[in-house]
Amino acid sequence: MIFFQLIATVILLLSPLSCGLLSSATPKANWENVEFKRIVNVLKSYPHESLELVIKNIGSTPESHYYFTLPEKVFKKASIFSASLPDHNIYVDSSPDAESTVREDSEDIRYILVQFPFEVAPDQEIRLNINFMHNAGLKPYPEHIQLGTPQNLLLNTNKLPHSLYRTLKYNLEFVGGQGLSEVPTFQDSSSDGQLDGEVLKFGPILNIEPFTQSNVSVTYVREAPSVRVINLNRNIWISHWANTIQFDEYYEVTNDAAKLKDGFSRAEFMKGQYALKPGSYLIGFEMMLPEESTDHYYTDLVGMVSTYKIISNHMFLKPRYPLFGGWFYNFTIGWTNELSQFLHTDGAEQYIASIPILNGPLDTFYDHANISIYLPEGAEILDLKSTLPISNVNGSTEHSFFDLSSGHVKVTVEINNLVDNAQKAQLFIKYKYSKYMMYRKPINIAAYIFVALMSFFFLKQINFRIDP
Repeated sequence: MIFFQLIATVILLLSPLSCGLLSSATPKANWENVEFKRIVNVLKSYPHESLELVIKNIGSTPESHYYFTLPEKVFKKASIFSASLPDHNIYVDSSPDAESTVREDSEDIRYILVQFPFEVAPDQEIRLNINFMHNAGLKPYPEHIQLGTPQNLLLNTNKLPHSLYRTLKYNLEFVGGQGLSEVPTFQDSSSDGQLDGEVLKFGPILNIEPFTQSNVSVTYVREAPSVRVINLNRNIWISHWANTIQFDEYYEVTNDAAKLKDGFSRAEFMKGQYALKPGSYLIGFEMMLPEESTDHYYTDLVGMVSTYKIISNHMFLKPRYPLFGGWFYNFTIGWTNELSQFLHTDGAEQYIASIPILNGPLDTFYDHANISIYLPEGAEILDLKSTLPISNVNGSTEHSFFDLSSGHVKVTVEINNLVDNAQKAQLFIKYKYSKYMMYRKPINIAAYIFVALMSFFFLKQINFRIDP
């Protein structure tokens, strides 16, 4: 029963809400980008792109679909894509789920269908805002530096709008970086970027044809690590008897910052007091935990790590060694909260658990995350939903302490390309857990203990002595 319900849930979650059933043929260019403003924020370890568009229906019929395009390399690393209509103060259906890959001008691209809640008449204009984050085209510049040397990052991206539609006016801005400057390329040695305060501006550029190819490389100083979680295994155990919810997280982390040009010397690192200075190395993690958490622990492959501190709902971790560019580290943390903080009752013997998708460090990009929820033995899953796109859902059972029959009901959700902003996202699971199933386990355990004690008592009554 559980597996049939999970299959139905997967179909619901992975269905094309707004953009999935896209053919490999190029859609009709029924729109025109009257104004296209693109802002690339490089404040964090991953770029955040904000697009402000004024689009016009140049077709002969009303339209409610707008095709947004991304290069394949950006699409594969895109996270938290959203589209909104600022004049109407609403978010519209959009999701980078397209299965098709189309080749335009020797480059693979993906179409993303943005669906408006109403039709736009011919010759009518409408404002559209698009936001997304990604981890593509960013690397240290140069790749190796000396300890204590400021780090420069290089971002290579498209200079002109990567659009299916003709653009009449286009502006590009880079913000959030220190010392922003354009790097000339082999194809184009000119530099037309203008620095206005701390903002690097390009444009306005007029009358751009669809899919016009032009790249730009921008460099800037960033004295901070580029933390990337390669894999996160997040296990959540729900216990009705103990009224607790236990979190256990295993991290595989790397630092994508510039690598050390020479070998690492701990004596030099301590002598220069680099732990007190900003740099591209990572000396600790700040984990955002739920409020009123208890029973914290921090381990790695060596064993328990005592160098952590709990301040309010923040857990500060200090690894055994600083994490420089290209270095790796894996560790496990855990804590416990009261179940009432996350569980709500929905009718007789039905419950809804609201689980935060992330509680990890700030300014971090996640390649892959497995979130497993363990429900009590005998629970029946009714529904599963998430505020973020889900790659895959698997259902199974797993035995734990005193599981005498099928074991705990396990649901595993796989999500790719997450950022630390996903801490605000929730995973909702609705399940049924009857009073009978709740009391069945302690009754069974008591019965087994009673049978064992009675067996021991009767065995003692038997005389095994052999008389001479």
